[in-house]
Amino acid sequence: MVSAERVGVVLVSVMIVSLLAVALFVTGRVESRKAAAGQRRFPAASYRWTRACPSSAVPGVTVRRACIRKDYRLGSVWTLGLDGGRSHDWYRIGNDAVDVDCPRLDRAAACTIRRIARDKFIAEK
Repeated sequence: MVSAERVGVVLVSVMIVSLLAVALFVTGRVESRKAAAGQRRFPAASYRWTRACPSSAVPGVTVRRACIRKDYRLGSVWTLGLDGGRSHDWYRIGNDAVDVDCPRLDRAAACTIRRIARDKFIAEK
């Protein structure tokens, strides 16, 4: 004969496993939606490279302020599927959208790359 305590432990275990399965399913769907949204590319004019600036960005790396050009500042980040907000300044570097942190008070300081959305742009011909 199975005790009531043992049945209770089995039921709780089944509930926990079920909740974990649902959480994994929902998380997977959210991530796949984000990945699908990240695959959309937007037409843009050919990028004009600045001398002595990196041709590829890496999160956490600092770049000279001259490499973050005002004419490549992305204004409507929501339409590009990027996370906007007051503390997020997105710029275009090559075909990538880059979230940078540039110190506002120290104009000579380098900017730190926070995040990158790779291949967001495709050059128009």
